[in-house]
Amino acid sequence: MTISRSDDRVAIISEMIYTYAEAVDILGCHPARPGEDDPALPTAAALFRRCMTHDAAVQLYFEGSTAEPTHAPAAGPQTFAKWVREYFTSYGYIGTYHLAGNIRPAFTGTDTADVTSLINSTHWLADGRILLAPIVYRDKARRDADGTWRITARELVVQRWWIAEGYFPVPTDPTLARPA
Repeated sequence: MTISRSDDRVAIISEMIYTYAEAVDILGCHPARPGEDDPALPTAAALFRRCMTHDAAVQLYFEGSTAEPTHAPAAGPQTFAKWVREYFTSYGYIGTYHLAGNIRPAFTGTDTADVTSLINSTHWLADGRILLAPIVYRDKARRDADGTWRITARELVVQRWWIAEGYFPVPTDPTLARPA
């Protein structure tokens, strides 16, 4: 069965991006302390397996695209999930939200594409601060024999960081509200 470019563009390549964001947010929204059981880790690793090749190379540019990148381990989805978990734990994230949009594939071959997408990311910190970061994902992607598109390489470029001193939940329970 031949898959049309329209199907590749809308349903399959977008799913690759959304699955990655879901895996990251499963880890970000379910903090675990070092040494404790981490029930989110296998779920996130399974999602990373669905959207990344085993040897996917991920470079993170935390200070724009001209800064030196941080390299995540290219040793498979399980190792990558552990690396993301350690990163989130070290910075005290208790919740994350990655909203993917403007997914733009440029097909470089029958089963390969360069894909750019824009991400609005929100990170809640244990100390009450909120961190906002617009991100660009620049991916190399490949369609595997089963028809699934997977990331073979990713450059994750943080455009800038904003940190707010606090966030205030909608007080459905007045004890949840923080004073202004």
